[in-house]
Formats: sequence, C-alpha cells, structure tokens
Amino acid sequence: MTAAEERRHNMRQVHLDKVRSHNNRVVERRQNTSQDKDGAKDQLVQRLSAAEERRLNQRKEVLDKVQSHLKKVAERRENQSADKESAKI
Repeated sequence: MTAAEERRHNMRQVHLDKVRSHNNRVVERRQNTSQDKDGAKDQLVQRLSAAEERRLNQRKEVLDKVQSHLKKVAERRENQSADKESAKI
C-alpha cells in the first residue's frame, strides 16, 4: 500500500469512526428521550387517576350532604304533619 493509499484509508477510518460515534450518540439520545416520555406518561396517568379520585370523592361528599338534607326535610315535614294532626284533635 502506497503512502497516499494509506492516508486515504486512515481518513476513511477516521470518518467512519466519527459517523459511528455520532450514530451511537443519536441512538442513546433517542433511548433517553423514549424513557423520559414513558416516565412522563406514567406520571400523567397517576395525576389523572388522582384527579379522578378527588372528583369522585367530592361528588360522594356532595351526594351525602344532599341526602342528609333531604332526610332532615322529610323528618321535619313528618313532624309538622303530626303536629297538625294532633292540633286537630
């Protein structure tokens, strides 16, 4: 191999090494990005689940309050009608 051919061969090797190292960095960056996205998806799912649970708990509390109120109203009406009946007598 002549000196010129050896230089060309070395230049090709250097170039190939640069391309390989670049490609490896790109692959690593893509993997890291993919992992970050997976982590973000998991976090979003957890946050949405927690928000849904809070909404359900709030609805349950409101429903309990309404039911309690309606029960008190029914008892009051029942007592009033009983008072009216006893007043008639």
